Amino acid sequence: MRSSISIILALILQIFSMPLVAQAQERILPDDNFSLTLLFHKTDTVLVVTPDSYILNDYDKRDIERYVFWDKWQKKPDYIYKKESELISADYSKKIQLYGPFSQFKNKQLINSPFKQTAFGFEFDKVKYEDPEDALFYISSDAKRLLTCRNSERHNNIYTQIGAGCYQLYVFRGNEIMVTGFEDNNTIHSVRYNNLELQRNRYFDSFSTQYLDFEISKGGVTDSLKRVLINDVDDYIKILCSHLEVGSDIKKLKTYVYSNMSDLQFFIAVPKSMTVYGKSIGNINHLYNFDITVFKHETAHSVIEEKIGKTENIFLLEGFATFTSYFFSSTAYSNDIQVVRDNLSLLNRDIIKGGSGEFYSNMAYYPISATFTKYLIDIIGLSKFKNVYLSKNIEESVMSITGKNLDQIIEDFKRDNNM
Repeated sequence: MRSSISIILALILQIFSMPLVAQAQERILPDDNFSLTLLFHKTDTVLVVTPDSYILNDYDKRDIERYVFWDKWQKKPDYIYKKESELISADYSKKIQLYGPFSQFKNKQLINSPFKQTAFGFEFDKVKYEDPEDALFYISSDAKRLLTCRNSERHNNIYTQIGAGCYQLYVFRGNEIMVTGFEDNNTIHSVRYNNLELQRNRYFDSFSTQYLDFEISKGGVTDSLKRVLINDVDDYIKILCSHLEVGSDIKKLKTYVYSNMSDLQFFIAVPKSMTVYGKSIGNINHLYNFDITVFKHETAHSVIEEKIGKTENIFLLEGFATFTSYFFSSTAYSNDIQVVRDNLSLLNRDIIKGGSGEFYSNMAYYPISATFTKYLIDIIGLSKFKNVYLSKNIEESVMSITGKNLDQIIEDFKRDNNM
């Protein structure tokens, strides 16, 4: 009898210690204020902890320290780095960010979360995520722990690319957002979440071309749109690759087309206060309605990233993608040059070199960056420009080729364009 009671009590304890999860029938909307994210980073120092077997590289540190994209409003903390075995008792009172494969952490206190460890990854709501490209993001409800864990360093840190943080919890598979949600603070690790894969299946109709898988909001796949896309987009990619002097043997791309901006914002997990017409995340693009100009811009991002690489510099990132429109339109460049003339004060070394988030505060920066990119390509050639594009220091790279700093190049640009 006593042993039976012990078994029952053990089962009860096990049940109450298990994470409770509930997939929402209605959409769970984000926290527009990024409350937990800001609270976690409201500290002088963040302690980044990795598993003992994980070797932290410069790219990891870059992504970790550049994730703070709100430093104009809240002071950016300093970062110190330790292996898990190097922690001392005093460290546990600090703000700790876990980085590296979730499955390799040994200290259960550190990884206390709605996620379970598995042999090669993690589990959430009885679904295992063990592919090399799977990743998770989670902030504890007391804002003392931040988990930014991916199964393999071979994949990009998607949490930095989408600016994760308006939800408390995310699950990623490659460049797809699979889950977003929040904990219920009244119950340990009880989570209400959006199953985005299920919601995508309900929201979109699909069809494919040679290079692209299209997911278009139901009712939006008309025969006329299919004809336009099938006849145009594959040729566009082939011609684009030719102009970029790269092969057209690209991995298949995916483009989601939403019927309104609210749906786009929901599926890419950004606040409603953020105006978004298109978003490129690796080989996946998201569009508000189907605008051929925005589609080509976002697709250019994907092609450039796969065939050439991805720059850290926002000015050149957007400038190069926008510049590709000049391959296809005789008037695009002349129209953009006029925008530059009307906004000439915006062109300066800080916006070029810093690549700050200020870029996205003014649409005029797109034609400014595109025309300046064209100027660089014209004077140094496409091949050398690709090296500049990928360099860590844009100014040093330009100077090594031209012997001129950015201020001098800007003056040459103005002079040669009669500004």
